[in-house]
Amino acid sequence: MLREIRSSKIIMFFLAFFAYFSFYLCRTNMPYISKTLINMGMLDITKWGLLVSYGAIVYGVSKGVSGALADKFDLKKILLFGLGMTSIINFIVPSLKSATAITVIWIINQFVQGMAYTSCVKTLLNWFGADKKNKAYVYWSSSHRLGTSAAGFIATWCLAHAYWQGAFVVPATITGLMFVFIGLFYKQRPDNFVQERKQESVQPTFREIGKYVFTNKNLLILAITSMGIYYGYFFILNWLIIFFTDQGFSITKSTGLLAFLPLLGCFGGIASGYIIDGIFKGRILPVISISAVIVIMLLAFLYFACTTLSTAWLVFVMLLLGFFTDIPQILGSLASTNFVTKQFQGSALGFVGLCHYIGVSLSGILTAYTVKEYGWGAPFSITTAFILFSVFGCIILFNQEKIFLKKIKI
Repeated sequence: MLREIRSSKIIMFFLAFFAYFSFYLCRTNMPYISKTLINMGMLDITKWGLLVSYGAIVYGVSKGVSGALADKFDLKKILLFGLGMTSIINFIVPSLKSATAITVIWIINQFVQGMAYTSCVKTLLNWFGADKKNKAYVYWSSSHRLGTSAAGFIATWCLAHAYWQGAFVVPATITGLMFVFIGLFYKQRPDNFVQERKQESVQPTFREIGKYVFTNKNLLILAITSMGIYYGYFFILNWLIIFFTDQGFSITKSTGLLAFLPLLGCFGGIASGYIIDGIFKGRILPVISISAVIVIMLLAFLYFACTTLSTAWLVFVMLLLGFFTDIPQILGSLASTNFVTKQFQGSALGFVGLCHYIGVSLSGILTAYTVKEYGWGAPFSITTAFILFSVFGCIILFNQEKIFLKKIKI
């Protein structure tokens, strides 16, 4: 019996892992093609910035709504709908000819993409106990880094062979296959889940969600201040290719460099799980703060030195940036689970995720404007300020996180 339970956990972990991997193949492929679309006249800097901003708002709203739905409805159906739609959309993109059409279809894609995160995380929380959730989460979260990196290498190969459309067609095909596997084998919770929790409110009312999530002071501080983490990460993901090409790098070299960014990031997330449990006794915010400061230093180094570094050194810096960027980016949402009880974790994840993507939206608008008006120094400086804002918010909540973790252990 124990062997069957362990086997089922492993299967569900990998299904959630590859489901999220597939989502990111069909979500992060657009930034790798952005400069190509600009050169083709289908986009410009302003339109690309607006696409980033509109898409982030829609994704954040979808993530917030999906978080609340995940506490009440079937996770598998939510996940399947998102997978199926994002696959279809990515098949459609190569046939589009105008900026308006690309923007509209990609905004729809961002909406269905928002259904992925909370469905997968809530499933992990159902299958893994409180003592295993952090490690299960950080191992699972490496899926989005690997998906981002894979999307980059696929795009780099397709651009090198003058087939930019493949950056959408290949991910769409892989995601379509994943849709079939999820439909056949995915199970949102163990068979004994409900029986073991009959005395618990596993389906909270919307009034309870409002009381314990949306008016939770500590959660509000975390949600608002941690916007800066996502501002920084998506500034890197959405704009570094354009920054590199403006420094004289070729499109394929720029795309290839960005593809290396998330490759080491998955190990950063995994390492953080052991640091959280082994050194900080389950506390997440100190780990976010330390890694965010290192990200600031690496961004500054990249801005001032990228044109003087060899390709090998640039790859090394991008790998380091990916390693340390991954830690605050994946832990920003997980930290919300340290401020609510288990039955509200899906809603907390969705609420904090919504606020994160307000930060992403700001990164699109502000970067597009400041690059055109002031050059690259201004957006790098603004990004640094946003990340420091997040560090400040984490420091404010250090003691509150410690108090809550002690309370739930009693």
